[in-house]
Amino acid sequence: MKFNGRTKIISIIVVLIAAIFVGVFFYTQWQNDKSEDAYHKLRQEKTQEQKATHDFAQLQKQNPDIYAWIQVPNTKVDYPVLQSEEDNYYLSRDINKQDSKPGSIYSNACNGKDMEDAITIFYGHDMKAHTMFGSLHLFDEEEFFEENDTILVETAEALYTYVIYGVYNYNDNYIPAVFAVDEAQGAQDFIDSLEECAKEGDKLTHVRQGETLTADDKILVLSTCISGQDDRRFLVVAKQTNRDGY
Repeated sequence: MKFNGRTKIISIIVVLIAAIFVGVFFYTQWQNDKSEDAYHKLRQEKTQEQKATHDFAQLQKQNPDIYAWIQVPNTKVDYPVLQSEEDNYYLSRDINKQDSKPGSIYSNACNGKDMEDAITIFYGHDMKAHTMFGSLHLFDEEEFFEENDTILVETAEALYTYVIYGVYNYNDNYIPAVFAVDEAQGAQDFIDSLEECAKEGDKLTHVRQGETLTADDKILVLSTCISGQDDRRFLVVAKQTNRDGY
């Protein structure tokens, strides 16, 4: 009887743990769906009202921290970009500043909002539904990487076009703490680190042949997680090739 009682207790604990995991899964999914619904509405407003550009005056009425919009063609990346005075504020908050596991696409205060820094870094979660920066992992496949090379970033002042130079299975160092993101020397040191990373020969790392990356380029880095590799980051590294002012 003692054994049976212990077995029942263990069974109840197992059921409770399973219920907790299921609950967390569905809550996370609900947060993701809720977040995506909000972004879908913003995308529809752009399509219906603005045609070619986003209405940043309207976006900033919703949240003054919105300062850019990023699109990576042939992925799900099509989001506003935010920046708060508090670093990583939007790591776990949505565009309405509500707690949210998917978070938002954001930069930190070390970067200016004019896309003029030597290195600009956007952060986003690697969501299993391929939302946020999850679909950047399409670039894991070399064929997709070879066939897709463009990132578009729009601000109230201009539309910036970037060509993707490489994608990297990189270390998890906080880049602005290691490299001066507002200086050419910082950019060169970062480029040197990318070259060392490429020599490691990781299957997630691809570099575009025929392209160059120099300290004179304005570099954009999209940074997200790598599933199962907590000590690594997946970087999409691009250089600015065009600025169309408004």
